[in-house]
Amino acid sequence: MVFDPKIGQRVQVVCDERCGAEYRYLLSLDRKIGTLRVVARSKSRTHGVEIDGRIYAVPRGNLRKVNKND
Repeated sequence: MVFDPKIGQRVQVVCDERCGAEYRYLLSLDRKIGTLRVVARSKSRTHGVEIDGRIYAVPRGNLRKVNKND
């Protein structure tokens, strides 16, 4: 999980079969690396992640930090 996210930070989407129905699209993004473009500060904590030129809404619990070496 990503705490205190910053715009431009690299993250990896991590998802499994237990995703809720509204987030089923995350299964196709599993293990992909993207860049944070929108950081939510509201209760929902759903952030905008750019992957392959598109921005996806991804819950904070499905994001993991990526080291600079990865």
